[in-house]
Amino acid sequence: MRRAGLRERLLAAWQIELLSEHGAGTFAAAASIVPLAVVLRNKAQRGASTTVRRNGRQHQVESASWRGAPGAVIALRSASETALLERIDACSTPLGEIACVAYGIKTGNNAANLARFATHDAYVPALRGAGEVWRHSLNWGGWFLHYGPHLTGYRRTSVATPKLVVQYIRNLSLPTRLVAAVDEEGRYYPLNNFSLISGGTPYDLFYLCALLCSAALNQVFALRFHDYNIKPAYLRQLPIRRIAFSTAPQERASLVDQGSRLPENALLPFVAEQLSARPQRADVVHDILAALARRLAALHRDPPGSSEIARIDALIDRIVWRLYGVDETEITRLGVPVPPNHSRPGR
Repeated sequence: MRRAGLRERLLAAWQIELLSEHGAGTFAAAASIVPLAVVLRNKAQRGASTTVRRNGRQHQVESASWRGAPGAVIALRSASETALLERIDACSTPLGEIACVAYGIKTGNNAANLARFATHDAYVPALRGAGEVWRHSLNWGGWFLHYGPHLTGYRRTSVATPKLVVQYIRNLSLPTRLVAAVDEEGRYYPLNNFSLISGGTPYDLFYLCALLCSAALNQVFALRFHDYNIKPAYLRQLPIRRIAFSTAPQERASLVDQGSRLPENALLPFVAEQLSARPQRADVVHDILAALARRLAALHRDPPGSSEIARIDALIDRIVWRLYGVDETEITRLGVPVPPNHSRPGR
């Protein structure tokens, strides 16, 4: 509330004439910091809009729109970026409404509660560092957690359930904001370097993973949140494409099998056909994305080379954009920069 009051006083007394976001590395002593330059004019000289420079682009933003923004937000989005977010939201449900999103486990004392060997049954496999969660795949570092009520972040609800694990800290200079992987067997206990997504959702966890790791939701996250912490509060707001699981099971399974056998150049038209059907067969696309994400997880565990990983990653991106009703021509027309795909799993 204090930050919101500060914003209100600032906007009442001054006009923000220019907001210029500079790249990481501007200051050698703090290379990871992304600085923001602000130019103010007094109220008597203020205009109707603010110039925003970001990602090598420049656009105008109506300053009046900031007064209706939640919290202490001063948005840097262009009109085209705002339109894109509204379009994605219109066909989506916030993640927090379909799944439980929570912080990882806080031990209170890592040195006392983590070990390299499980000396008794209370020790469980733990995920400790960011390097153990890659995009689509887990890479357990061999740590065990002494789990019990003595922990600061002990919870009575079970952590040993199938879940998505999301890196909690992502440097603002990194083009990929969301890095997530599925713990399908519910084996691992992630510490508070991670956020957890679980619950009795009808959506396949690998489908959710495909969305979170996609260029589309990375773009949405970057446009809405300017923070190196990937907080559960942010994740709960992520727009998850709504799926009506209405296709008859036998027909759905048959169509998914048909799609899985198609070459890539034929799969995108096949996806478009499912999405244009009446009633829409988005559940078929849901299953195709989940299968592709499972394939990526398997490739990261036993990688034959980065080229296939990058190829499937790019295919998922294209399908996800289509699922949200945005084709590549429209992305270009809107001027929305799309983060590059990375064959390196952790980035």
